Amino acid sequence: MYGWMGTILSVDLSDGRIVKEPLSEALAAKYMGGEALGVKLLYERTPAGIDALDPRMLLSIGVGPGTGTLIPGSGRTEVVTKSPLTGITMGDSNAGGHFGPALKYAGYDILVVTGKAEHPVYLWIDDDDVEIRDARHLWGKDVYETVESVRSELDDPNIQTFSIGPAGESQVHFAGILANFTRAAGRSGTGAVMGSKNLKLVAARGTKPVKVKRPEAFYNACWGAREKLRKTAPFPAMQKIGTPIFIEIFDHLGYLSALNFKEGVWDGAKNLYGDLLVRDLEVKSQGCWGCQICCSHILRVKDGPYAGLVVEGVEFFATMMFGSMLGVPDYRFVAKAQDECSRLGLDIANTGGILAWLCELYERGIVSKADLDGLDFSWGNEASFLAMTKKIARREGIGDLLAQGIVPAATQIGKGAEQYTTSILNQTPPEDFKKRYGVALCHITSTRGADQQKGLPHAEIRGGNPEAAISLFGDKDAFNTEVPTKKPEAVRWVENRGVVYDSLSMCRFNAQRLSVDGPDLDDIGRMLTALTGIEYTGESLWQFGEMAYRLEMAYNAREGRQRGHFNFDFGGDKWTKQSFSKGPWTGKRSDPEVISRMVDEYLRMRGFDPISALPTRQGLEHVGLSDIADDMARLGLLVE
Repeated sequence: MYGWMGTILSVDLSDGRIVKEPLSEALAAKYMGGEALGVKLLYERTPAGIDALDPRMLLSIGVGPGTGTLIPGSGRTEVVTKSPLTGITMGDSNAGGHFGPALKYAGYDILVVTGKAEHPVYLWIDDDDVEIRDARHLWGKDVYETVESVRSELDDPNIQTFSIGPAGESQVHFAGILANFTRAAGRSGTGAVMGSKNLKLVAARGTKPVKVKRPEAFYNACWGAREKLRKTAPFPAMQKIGTPIFIEIFDHLGYLSALNFKEGVWDGAKNLYGDLLVRDLEVKSQGCWGCQICCSHILRVKDGPYAGLVVEGVEFFATMMFGSMLGVPDYRFVAKAQDECSRLGLDIANTGGILAWLCELYERGIVSKADLDGLDFSWGNEASFLAMTKKIARREGIGDLLAQGIVPAATQIGKGAEQYTTSILNQTPPEDFKKRYGVALCHITSTRGADQQKGLPHAEIRGGNPEAAISLFGDKDAFNTEVPTKKPEAVRWVENRGVVYDSLSMCRFNAQRLSVDGPDLDDIGRMLTALTGIEYTGESLWQFGEMAYRLEMAYNAREGRQRGHFNFDFGGDKWTKQSFSKGPWTGKRSDPEVISRMVDEYLRMRGFDPISALPTRQGLEHVGLSDIADDMARLGLLVE
């Protein structure tokens, strides 16, 4: 095979079986790899309705045909399982770094883990040699300590790792998995599933080449895509500052996430602008495998209580969730909080979102110090935020309740706490939805709970792009965030491409995430065709994305997602009844009836029934999922 390595590595931790299955050309051609292949295996190999933390649950760690090649940004790793956070959806997450290429060079397209080991273990993958090793000496260590210990044990500082921290061991429902030290597959609670299997870490080293069908054509196609990316307008700023540049943009537009979404502008935001981060903390820029943007940074805190801290990252969402959302106008604290989450193995968005929610409850008198184990949760109290983060990770005191997510916590706390929640399917978002209709819709339709990565129409962030909207959707308001016009089409446009990127696997920033002028599906088709020898076009990749997303939606319907779940938790008062008191977004709210009509339109567009949110036979068969349609019919979950 060209592009693929041709092997599924299956490990059953209950009995220690390690099986190398051939990846058929037909399966590879239809489901590609990464996300789509992971969901296909999840659907086929797990019984309907089992709990995410059941030993029978499948956890896949996959790459795609593009991983570790010249395709721009081809260092991503995709994790697929069922989400313990939502309880009724797939749980997938994607990490950058260098682990994915190492797994692929060892000879594997996807690692599939089932079962539960009797005691903590780790997997050591060294080309053809695969071992299950004792990890009792690693259990309890944080991610940094774990990586350093395993690299020392294996006598190789370049070993690539995928590991959980104490949060994953404690099965916190929003625990993530870390590629090496800081690149997180953070969303959906994948780390909890890994912890439930007593699997502490996967270590990989590989030396095998990826075969290319037409090397010269592949080189030219990849280089053309790289040059196209460099010519896009956002490229220079992303290369210099990275995603923190959006703090200033959001602040000026008036919908910065601040003080648990109470406001969209905040006086302290100017201290968090990305140019200050680079000026004051940057040591050097840092990039993932095969990326020319290098949007990350190695940072060193030079003064204050966190002096001496060295950390990679501090992305846009970390800055909002630990900066403006908590009322902390200091990048040094943001760096410290992100470092803690990386060490503990916690998702930044859910952790920061819950902390901000507690701040508002504390301010309103709904919770007290006594309720919060003696912690003062006034806005800006850095020490309390760090202390609570550790409590959540280790399920200590009130942290045990918070570790289940914001919905169970609000339900138990009561006293009106539900009015200030921000979640969809128990997953907290990093972005504000008030009269931002494309943003709201993409979080609702996401196949893993509230999430911007799946389908966020980024043109809305920059105030709209009428020319692109007309070109793509035939209406200048398609990227106008304040109206619902063409939002289902705009969200689907991004979702379908996202599945392609995460199955290929390719960083969104190296495609059309930042600009519609970036490498498009036709460019990706040329690269894939030259790499694999299989004919791919922009149109065939679009159809692939449609098929894969409908498969994900079908899996979720099988697991219990109904029409009522396509909504904000507790009705979404934060978005539909509360509004900002200052700035350009003052007084704006989302209309729940408008959102409901958008969801109905979206479901019909996807071939799902808008009343039940179940798939229709025609909707599945139209994209080549007749086998899924037959199975859903057998379960009584298909609209004929």
